[in-house]
Amino acid sequence: MGLAADIASALHGARATVADARAGALAAAETLAGARARLAAATDGSSRDEPVRTLAALEQAGQHIRQAAAAMSTCDDAVGGYTTVVLGFPGAERRSATGNPPTSD
Repeated sequence: MGLAADIASALHGARATVADARAGALAAAETLAGARARLAAATDGSSRDEPVRTLAALEQAGQHIRQAAAAMSTCDDAVGGYTTVVLGFPGAERRSATGNPPTSD
């Protein structure tokens, strides 16, 4: 069972890394949203091209970050399911999109 335990340990480490990356990506998306709001307020609805392009770029970056965070959640679910179902380690519970264990089934 040594190899299975090593695999489970590595997968648990990977889940922690994914959870940290997901939290960082979500924080970055919030930062971008704040920057976008400040830029929109600063331009006061002007029709200058540069602020409009900057706003569009910020929105696109935020979308990419949110997509990356969703992909990380999917990866976390897959790793958790693998360690629970395939390896049989009960400590590898599935987590919600927030990274927290589910409160009920």
